[in-house]
Amino acid sequence: MKQKSALVLLIVFAGVLGNVNAAQIFGKPGSPLGVQYKVLGEPMVGQPLDIRITIQSNATVNELVLQLLNDRGLFVLPEDISFSADQMNLNEPIVRTVTIIPLGEGLHELSVLVQGNIRGMAQANHVAIPIQIGNVGDSLNSIGTMTMDETGASIISMPADQD
Repeated sequence: MKQKSALVLLIVFAGVLGNVNAAQIFGKPGSPLGVQYKVLGEPMVGQPLDIRITIQSNATVNELVLQLLNDRGLFVLPEDISFSADQMNLNEPIVRTVTIIPLGEGLHELSVLVQGNIRGMAQANHVAIPIQIGNVGDSLNSIGTMTMDETGASIISMPADQD
């Protein structure tokens, strides 16, 4: 009996929705603002590194703002820290190339925050761009001792802070 009532409910629900695509209803919700990036070159300490950031949207965006937030190991050129546009049209991505300067070896992170208004609603998206400077093994060893077990898997032993 439960199967028949569930089927009837589904048919009624589908009839109310009309021509709405099922993927629009049952898909995982996400931000209508998309952010993609590409690192243009080999990251090296003290050398400028360009990163191309592409912002896309499935709707017209008003009052678009892009902000970059860096960790202590990266320097962002002042003119690249923030960007704004009055409007971004549907299917017309905005592409920005920003320049950073790595200040030291290790794994660093450049955060990209994009905000805007879509149909009067504030929307935002965030992407963290990992920037590895130098050998990965060296940066892993700086946080602990790396060893291999009998199966060949890497194990990092990190000392506990006693304070």
